[in-house]
Amino acid sequence: MIDVIIALTVIFVAASIVLFLFNRFKHPTIPAYLIAGILISPLVAEAEILSLAEIGIAFLVFIFGSSLRLKKTTKIIESTAILTITQVAIIGSIVYAYAYIIGFGPLNSLYLAVAASLSSSLVGMELIQGKKIKLAYKRLCNSINLTQDLIAILIFIVLASYPLTRQGIISNIQIGGLIILLGFILRPVAPYILETIRRSQEAAMLVALSTLLIFTSVSQYYGLSIVIGAFAAGITLSKPPYDQEIMETFESLKDFFSAIFFVSLGALVVMPSLFTITTAIGLVLVITILKPLFTILLMESQGYSKGTSLMTAMNLDQMSEFALILAIHARIAGQINPVVFQSIILAAIATMIASSYTSRHVWRIYDKIKDNWLLNLPGTEFVESNVPKEISNHFIIGGYDTQGKKLAQFLKKRDQEVIVIDNDPERVLEAREDGMNYIHGDLMLKEIWEEANYKVAQMIISTAPVRKVTEPIIDLDTEAYKIVRAKYPEEAKEYMEDVLYVIVPRYLSTERLIEHLKGCLGSEAYRERLRKISRKELT
Repeated sequence: MIDVIIALTVIFVAASIVLFLFNRFKHPTIPAYLIAGILISPLVAEAEILSLAEIGIAFLVFIFGSSLRLKKTTKIIESTAILTITQVAIIGSIVYAYAYIIGFGPLNSLYLAVAASLSSSLVGMELIQGKKIKLAYKRLCNSINLTQDLIAILIFIVLASYPLTRQGIISNIQIGGLIILLGFILRPVAPYILETIRRSQEAAMLVALSTLLIFTSVSQYYGLSIVIGAFAAGITLSKPPYDQEIMETFESLKDFFSAIFFVSLGALVVMPSLFTITTAIGLVLVITILKPLFTILLMESQGYSKGTSLMTAMNLDQMSEFALILAIHARIAGQINPVVFQSIILAAIATMIASSYTSRHVWRIYDKIKDNWLLNLPGTEFVESNVPKEISNHFIIGGYDTQGKKLAQFLKKRDQEVIVIDNDPERVLEAREDGMNYIHGDLMLKEIWEEANYKVAQMIISTAPVRKVTEPIIDLDTEAYKIVRAKYPEEAKEYMEDVLYVIVPRYLSTERLIEHLKGCLGSEAYRERLRKISRKELT
C-alpha cells in the first residue's frame, strides 16, 4: 500500500511540473503526461505502474460505457461498421503476417496486430475537442473510434485471461458475455435508484462508484480483467438523462485517472535494445502512414471527399489504449515477449505524442499533401450530383446540417431553386430524400462550385464555421450575395466587408436567419439594410 502511495506521489508531482511547463508554452496535455512518465520511470517499480495503469484505464472505460446511448450508438456504428472492420482486418492481417514470418509466434504477432490496427478513443476525443461543430470528419472520428472500442472489448474478452487454452477462451467469452449482459439487464433498473437520490450529488457518486466496484470485483473473481467489469458497470448507468449527470459528476475524476494512465504509460519505458527500437519504428510507420493511407482510400471508395477522408485518417493515427492494457495484462501473466511489450509501449508513446501535434496543424498538412497521387482515386472531385445544367438565379447552401436543412426547406417552399452541397454521404442521402438538388463534394474545391453554376447564382450561404471553407467562398468570382458563418465575432469582423451577412451562432438563431432570408426575397432594400444589421451586431 505504501509503495502505491509513493508511486502516486511521484506521478502527480512529475505530471504537475511538466504540465505547468507545457501549458505555459501552449503545448498539448497528453505529451506532457507521457514525458512526465518517461522521466520518472527509473524511480517507480514496474509492478506498481502496471497496477495503476490498469486502474486508470478501467475507470476511463467505465466513463466510456456510461456515455453510450444505445439507439444512437447503433445508428452511428451502422454508418461506419464496414469501413472500420475492413480497415482493422487489412492492417491487422498485414502486421500479423509480417510479425509471424520474422519469428514472433502466433500470440505475440496477434498482440502486434491489435496494437497496429486499433486507434485510441481517449486520444482521439482529446484531439477533436469542440464537438459542437458538426463537421463530417469529427463525427466520423467519433463513430470509427466507437466501433473500434467495441471491437476491442470483444478481443479483450477473448485474450485478457490466462492461460490461453481453447476451453479458457470459451469460458472467458461466456463469463465476460454474462457480465456485460447483466449490465444491460440492470440498465432499466438503475434510473429508479438514481431518481431517489437525484438531488444529492454525493449520493449519486457513491452509487456510481459502488456499481463500478461491484462489477470489477465480479470480473476479478472470475479471472477476467477489471476492464470488462468497468465496461458493464458503465452500461448499467448509461440511461439518459442520468448518464449525463454521472459524466458531469465524474469529470474531475476522469482527468485524475487520465493523468494516472498516461503517466503510467510513460513510466513503463525502459532502455530498449536495437531490435526493440526497430520493431517499434515499424509499428509507428504502420500506424502513422499505412493505416491512415488505407483509411483514406477506403473512405474515398465509400463516397467521402478527399478532405474529409484525410482529416479523419489523421485523427486515427495513434495506438488504442485497449491494445496497451491488453499488453499490460499479458506482461503481468508472462505471456508476451519483452521485445513486443516494449515495442508496443514505445510505439504508443510516439504515436500519441505525434498525433497530438499533427491534429493541431491538420489543415496545413492537408494543403501540403492533398494533391499527392496516392490520395486520389480515379474519378471526378465530386461523387454525385443531380444539378440541372442550365440552373440559374438559384440559392447554393453549403452544408445540410440542422441549419442548412431548415434554410433549404424554407427556400424550397418559397419556390426558389436550391442546390445543397455536402461531403457527408448521410447528409447527401437526406437531401436526396427531401427532393433537393444536391452535390456530394468538398466545399473547398473549385470544381464543386463550377458544378453548382455559382457564377449565375442569386445567393451563396455557408453554414460551416471553418476558415478554410469560408475563405474560398469569399474569393469566388461572382455577383451572388454571400452569407457565411464564423465561429467568433472577431473572425466575423474580418469577413463583413466582403459578404452580405456573417452568421455568428451566439447572436443569431436559425429562425432569425430565415426571417432575414424572407426579407431578402422581398426587396433589394432589405439586403442593403441587412449589411448594416450585420455590422451593427459585430460592433
